[in-house]
Amino acid sequence: MAPLRGSRTLRGCLAVLAIAHARGFSLGPSLPVSACGLLTRAPALSPRLRGAPLRLRAAEVTPDVAAVLTRYGVPATDHPALVKELAPLLAGGEKPGVQRVETLDVTLERGAEGGLGIDVDKSNVIQGNKFQRGLQVGDRVVAIDGVRLGSKFVAQALEPGKASYVFTVERGGQGAAAIEDEIFALAKSEEVLLGDSGLSAQKASGKVAESFVKKAQGLEALGASIDEEKLKGFWKLCFTSDPSFVSRGGASGLGALPYCYLAAHYQCYQDKAPSGQTVEIVANTNLGSHAVGALKGAWKVDAESKADEFVSRTVTEAYERTEFANALQSTKPVQRTQTLTFVGDKVRISRGEGAGADAVYVYLRLTPEKVSEEIGGWVQRAVPGASLQKARWEEGFREEGPGASTLGN
Repeated sequence: MAPLRGSRTLRGCLAVLAIAHARGFSLGPSLPVSACGLLTRAPALSPRLRGAPLRLRAAEVTPDVAAVLTRYGVPATDHPALVKELAPLLAGGEKPGVQRVETLDVTLERGAEGGLGIDVDKSNVIQGNKFQRGLQVGDRVVAIDGVRLGSKFVAQALEPGKASYVFTVERGGQGAAAIEDEIFALAKSEEVLLGDSGLSAQKASGKVAESFVKKAQGLEALGASIDEEKLKGFWKLCFTSDPSFVSRGGASGLGALPYCYLAAHYQCYQDKAPSGQTVEIVANTNLGSHAVGALKGAWKVDAESKADEFVSRTVTEAYERTEFANALQSTKPVQRTQTLTFVGDKVRISRGEGAGADAVYVYLRLTPEKVSEEIGGWVQRAVPGASLQKARWEEGFREEGPGASTLGN
């Protein structure tokens, strides 16, 4: 189809430009419009168009887009063709302030005195560079000579005596650390607000939920590579936009037992068996106490995939044993699948499965000691609004000391 011509098309271009601008997108350099100054006299855009991602497919005209095109005098018959022409120019734009992660290979050579002349912190991020070309302060080293660092430090991965090394680094997306800190702070304030009710009192909508989701989307938009080694460790679920996860009693389903609800959810991924574990705190309103439920099995993660510029990996958890209150509950297999969209130093973001595939799950990385402390605290805590009547097995559990769960063992 020949490109559309004339003043109507120019008005239509300006309309779509206005939509893109309102939604925070940049435009490709080949856009055949030079009269962008006219946008200052454009009619006000509907608030519904602001802040939402713009993903126009060929010949797709949403009601919002059609309304703006019509406002600029473009006949409805021309809408599909116009959108089809502009879709490639609008695709791939990014929100202001989001810097995508770029993966680069940089060759480093030893200097005259035998050193590399770089300073690296404990997160393998370059803090200083005296003479290496192509390497920048802020670059994160993820592999050396094609071998992923995983949990190793750069110094541990350098082969002694070599004259040069190829560093694979991730550049950009330095905002990730700041966003992760913001999520930690938000989770702390939310924890104080919810008190002893935990996840069961959390709302999947509202200002706090919206903040969690937006920050999670900000991390996903960085497009950072997802390192399997970085996934290992201890995690605590601080937010999910999937209300059914709590209502069905969590991953174990124990929170849906009579008089019970899910109060907290922890996970551990490790090398030793059982490599995959989930521990959930179950509140019993009848006894007025909390008990520990555990799923034990294995986990695996598939290869990294990329769609619409978003990076993801699927992690499958296959559990063979369910325990509750220090006793075997069931050996019936339980499987859970999550789509990982970001794994950082402090935060992990994943999406759900099935009907909740778009739901966001935000996990915080905790130390084993912190997890043990929190689980032990839950066991000692009374359920809000219920009188505490400790069962004999729970007294025995308390005597074993704080964090007497089997998470990580």
